Amino acid sequence: MESILKLTLFSLVFYFTLQSCSSIKIKNDDSDMRNKTKINGKLVEVNFGNRLCKHPDFKDSRIPELQATHTIERLNDPIFKAAIQYEIPLIKFQYNSSIVRIDDSGYLMTVRFDCTNRSNQNTQSYTLVHELNNELTPVSDLQFLKIPSFLDAKIENGIAEDMRLFKIKDQIYGTIGDNLDGRNYYFPDRRIHLLKISTEMGEWKAKSIEFFSSPKDSPIKGPEKNWAPIPIFTSSDSESPLLVYALDPQYMLAKATPNKTIQGEREIEIVKPCNRTLPWDRAQYGKLRGGTPLIWLNELQGYLGFFHTAKHLENERGNIYYMGAYVVNGTTKCVSHISPAPLQYTGMYDAKEEEKGFWIHNAGPDTEVIFPTGVEISVWEGQQVIIVSAGINDYRVKNFILDRQALTESLSKITP
Repeated sequence: MESILKLTLFSLVFYFTLQSCSSIKIKNDDSDMRNKTKINGKLVEVNFGNRLCKHPDFKDSRIPELQATHTIERLNDPIFKAAIQYEIPLIKFQYNSSIVRIDDSGYLMTVRFDCTNRSNQNTQSYTLVHELNNELTPVSDLQFLKIPSFLDAKIENGIAEDMRLFKIKDQIYGTIGDNLDGRNYYFPDRRIHLLKISTEMGEWKAKSIEFFSSPKDSPIKGPEKNWAPIPIFTSSDSESPLLVYALDPQYMLAKATPNKTIQGEREIEIVKPCNRTLPWDRAQYGKLRGGTPLIWLNELQGYLGFFHTAKHLENERGNIYYMGAYVVNGTTKCVSHISPAPLQYTGMYDAKEEEKGFWIHNAGPDTEVIFPTGVEISVWEGQQVIIVSAGINDYRVKNFILDRQALTESLSKITP
């Protein structure tokens, strides 16, 4: 009898131990699920792990005192002198930075990050801005740059993506991918939003200038992305710049007209200054796409910009985004020079798995992305350089320092 009681007691203890362990496991699973959300049918960490999205200050469209850190990688390459990487506290994944000179003291730099829990959209995109000195070292706290909705400036814009900064007549402007109301992300209706960027009492602000419609005569259908501003006004009474609309399948410019749509979009016409397909090995490196704004390069008497390409890999392995440069002639507005092959250095495309963001993982296991969105010509450490600001695998942002003479001499001249 005693042995039966001991066996029964042991069985009960074992049973409740299992139940306890099971409960603990379920609780942990529930906790893990609360930290996950679904995007494109795949589980991802809430806010992509960006803790700033949940910060009490950010809920009021402000951010706490944060300053980015940076590291400089010196490079043994004839064109690339260095790569400066920036990291921002509370943000795990940073995208697609841009840069423009403020004055003789330094630069303004923007960076994008995403959240998942601030609206009914799958994701929300926001822009931070901070100042750098002439050595490209952060010297200010980061600020939340509020992008106004085009239809109602009082509405917080939570979907504008990938700012591109440029300057005309000492005024800073930016173009950004957006939808008309700044709230409802619908990819086929993405358009280009032109903003004026200025500082008031130490706070950087963005003011809506124009929202460009899709050109009626465009051979490209769908969303409008990656237009590259050329720092020239299209008329004396307009703040709309001339824009590189496409590099493939044919080089085309976009020019604002005096007309507007019923919703206030500025109508755009396509300009084809020269009937040519740009020389580039598309089979090996992919088709040409947009990238940075353009900036005047005196030695080639034209405007220098950087593009990206997307080389599709076989067996659904993903894409490689390469980077190259081109020059638009200041008089003819035709492309006069272009990189004969991608601009890269040893180790540029060797990211570890943990150094890739959600969108990169989602595109395929071998996907690697260099996405240039900003350019400046300057002096760095006493040498003439070109600064290219870019997103790296939707994980970090870098300012690449290129030797100005070496880059210029590397470009191939296009025969008219």
